[in-house]
Amino acid sequence: NLTLTSKVCIVLGSWMYTTHYLIVIDPCALNFVHGRYKYQHTYQHFRKKQSKTKQFKYLNPSVDKTQIIFNEHLINWDKPVFLVEGAFDHIVLPNSIPLLGKKMYDKLFTEIYNKSKNFIIIVLDPDAIEDAKKIYNKLEGGKLLNKILLNYMPKDHDVSSFNQTYGYENLKKWLTKNVKLTD
Repeated sequence: NLTLTSKVCIVLGSWMYTTHYLIVIDPCALNFVHGRYKYQHTYQHFRKKQSKTKQFKYLNPSVDKTQIIFNEHLINWDKPVFLVEGAFDHIVLPNSIPLLGKKMYDKLFTEIYNKSKNFIIIVLDPDAIEDAKKIYNKLEGGKLLNKILLNYMPKDHDVSSFNQTYGYENLKKWLTKNVKLTD
């Protein structure tokens, strides 16, 4: 029972990895595990969702997420880069960086400022509009001036759930509805 694509690997009852993502379903514990390996099989980030209850709970690692840029080696800085909230949003949106929350930390700001050669598009969940505006205002300046855009997802949808409900082609269309923040 192995499903392998260029971005996702699912294995039942054991660990498997790709250069992109790690997704494991452990049939004994009924746990859904997802994370990413970085060089020499060490975790850069890891999250675990328990599926035994109706509400999922994230069990976060002891790794300091302010020092992580998720899938940094996969980012093409010459193309538009999307900032999204979580790893599941990142999985369905190419050339994206999950913030692993609603804040942008200094390490990510520095990397974006120094490496970006195109637009940065902030696509947070509908409940994080104010957080998205704060990130916009932090980035919109210097050599990034006029290169920062916001995309407001529709009510009750993040990137991942929109993709699941309406499909990838409709997600791509929605993501063309980017705006600049006005004073």
